[in-house]
Amino acid sequence: MELKALFAAILNIDESLLHDDSGPGNLGAWTSKIHFELVAAMEEIYRIRLTRREIRAMTTLGAARRLVESKLMAGG
Repeated sequence: MELKALFAAILNIDESLLHDDSGPGNLGAWTSKIHFELVAAMEEIYRIRLTRREIRAMTTLGAARRLVESKLMAGG
């Protein structure tokens, strides 16, 4: 599943509303509870493990995309 589609599904918003700068600051649907749902889904779908620091640093869709890409290149 593409990350943008995953975020749209969890945030319950149209995928066209998401861009790399989308985050809790400009999306009311992105709450702290939803943030952890996003993290859990990313870890399950992409079979990666995120550290607390990485979870806190994931403040936008773009940051999440870069994080997933770096984890996948490093082997999880």
